[in-house]
Amino acid sequence: MALPPPSVPPPPMGAPAKNLPPPAHDDLVFTTPTRGLGFDVPRQPPPLDGAPDGAFGGGAPMASASTAAFGGASGPDSSLPLAAANPFAGPGRPAPPPINPLLLEALARPSPQVGGAAIPEARDVLDALQIAGVYEPDGAVAPQAFTWAKPERARRLFSALTLIALAVVLVGGGVGTYFYVTDKRAKQHVEAEALLAQVDKDLSTSDAKLLEPAERSISKAFELDSRSPHAALTWLRERALVGLLKGGADLAFEDGSQRAKVVGVEEKRIAFAYVASFLFQGDTAGAAATVAKWDKAAEDDAWFQLLAGATFERAGDPRALERYGAAVKLDPELIVAQVLVTRAMAVDGDPRRAGELAKEFRLRYPARAEGSALVALAWTRDPLRGDEPPEIKEVTEKGDLLPVSLRAVPYAARAVLALRAASQDPRAVDEAKPALQKGLDVADTPGIAAWLGSIALVTGDENLARKAALAAVSFSAVYPPARVLAARVALLGARLDEALKATEDLPPSSADVAIVTAAVAYEKLDVEGMTRAFDAVPDESKKLPFAAPLTRGRTLLAGDLGALTGDKATAMGGDDSPWAALVAMDWALDAGDLELAKKLAEQWRGEPRSMHAVRLARLARYEGRLEDADKLSLVALETGTVTMRVLAERVFTLVALKRDADALALFKAYPNVGGPLAKWLRAYATAAHGKVDEARAIVSQEDPPPAAAAMPARIIAASAYAMMRDARHGNEYVRPIAQAGFANPDVAFAAEKLGAGRLVRRAK
Repeated sequence: MALPPPSVPPPPMGAPAKNLPPPAHDDLVFTTPTRGLGFDVPRQPPPLDGAPDGAFGGGAPMASASTAAFGGASGPDSSLPLAAANPFAGPGRPAPPPINPLLLEALARPSPQVGGAAIPEARDVLDALQIAGVYEPDGAVAPQAFTWAKPERARRLFSALTLIALAVVLVGGGVGTYFYVTDKRAKQHVEAEALLAQVDKDLSTSDAKLLEPAERSISKAFELDSRSPHAALTWLRERALVGLLKGGADLAFEDGSQRAKVVGVEEKRIAFAYVASFLFQGDTAGAAATVAKWDKAAEDDAWFQLLAGATFERAGDPRALERYGAAVKLDPELIVAQVLVTRAMAVDGDPRRAGELAKEFRLRYPARAEGSALVALAWTRDPLRGDEPPEIKEVTEKGDLLPVSLRAVPYAARAVLALRAASQDPRAVDEAKPALQKGLDVADTPGIAAWLGSIALVTGDENLARKAALAAVSFSAVYPPARVLAARVALLGARLDEALKATEDLPPSSADVAIVTAAVAYEKLDVEGMTRAFDAVPDESKKLPFAAPLTRGRTLLAGDLGALTGDKATAMGGDDSPWAALVAMDWALDAGDLELAKKLAEQWRGEPRSMHAVRLARLARYEGRLEDADKLSLVALETGTVTMRVLAERVFTLVALKRDADALALFKAYPNVGGPLAKWLRAYATAAHGKVDEARAIVSQEDPPPAAAAMPARIIAASAYAMMRDARHGNEYVRPIAQAGFANPDVAFAAEKLGAGRLVRRAK
């Protein structure tokens, strides 16, 4: 529905209202009607105090007009005094602001009616919004913007001076603070460097008692200068020295390495920490790979060479000696390097040279416990050692002061002293075993473990020797002495094939490998095998004391009793060299000296093993103690590798017991033992069973062992000839054996049966 046009057209914008009576202030009401506009227009202030009622065109007509225009109530209460309602009333008050004629004209204009209610015109609404300052028509002049009053000049000057003064204070305070902090840091740096210089000196002495004070000093240095490259590097060195002197299972190097890199330490200078991190956690392969990675870059760092040497020594690599020597050359004052190079020389090098280095160290540092330990180590490792030095007693009393690298030396020295005393008192051997056990608990390299295991072999404790071998192999499965120790442990248990397996791929020129190979050949009656074993080693190695027993054993096996006499055999029976006691016992039995054999047997304490049992069974059979011979020969058969020596003794014992049927059954149980020689032994058992013709048929196509064969093999063939009553062949065969001085009961039986006459044993 279209709205009716207003009765009075509005004047142009800014033009004065025409033909409109001036409104009365006390009757104007600016309340928006409830219908039409959506906002309220504020009230017009009440009329001025003292104005006549008709000053603005009369009050009543204006009140009715405004009421009609907005449809609202009348204006404010006219009963109030003008002075109370008008803020401009009163003397001296400013004149009231003029009333906008546009507003009066809009209020006088009649409003359209819709449903009996007045609706304001659109123009009226826009005019009201324009008056309120919400709406401005196009082209209207923008209202004057507020402007700031200009401050007085004096106030502006004061503000500028204040800002300048504040800036001067701030800059001055900053500069002062900078110089104060710089000076303080410089003093702290000097103090930290002084602490670190002392720590470096203490680390060079390699004294475990100084490690805790050094750690506290490093911590203080970090508090004084947290970004000190010197402190970061010294901290890593201190950690590495703790591992070398006390053990490093609980050490960590990652944080220290990262800190050193952050503060600017060259990475090649902390390469030793990378190696130590792997080494002290037991990862020898990782440490070796790290050494290879940084070897070229860090070759001029003494600490890197020191940790590289420790890595190689843990791996059983002989290059450890070279690396330790390089560390000593790069830093002659680093005592831990001097100790480790001497130890490596004693264990894996020349013990005599190690003895010289140990004495030099002892003279240079007489108050240090490491000197006596190094002297004792070199003496115990020397195969030609003489009388014990005075340092032996000292090191056994001060073992707790030693670093972890030498902590096993006192226990080994006690064991060696106990074994030396065992020649006078066999019970002293029992004192060596617990000492060796404690030494194994602190062994930190395969060389130390293998050394302790070799001492355990002398005590005859197979379990202890096996434990040492396992410890050595756990450090390095390719360490030659560890594999040789495993082979010797296998020999101690008469596991000959296992012993040969352990020495595979090892150089035959090694004296240790030759000992193992020769020992297996000796037990298998293989003269040629013993000859090949010793021919592979240099002449100087053949003269070593531990090689002498098997060298004489080869001569004895070849049929020459002249290599030994009764006195020499007695002395060799108490020797701790490999196979010394066994060769001495064989000489006594072959020569028929049963009294010497009994004396040597008394030194074999405890339960007999296979190689001891076969010889004890032979002695018991010669003495007529057949029940003991039966038990001992059965032990030899069941507890070790069955060799021709073992099988022959069991057959001889069963035949002596008239159990020749049981003897024949052995050849079915062990068909691969002995080769052609087994036929002669079977012929002996068959003839003893009463089947002489069958026995002769067994060896009819076989030649007896020649003169170059092992003497025990020739005695087996001579016994077979005697049991078969073949004097035509046997007489000539047994005579050279008897003439060689072999006067034992087996040769005597053969000589008597074959008509060679009675034997007379040689004088001692």
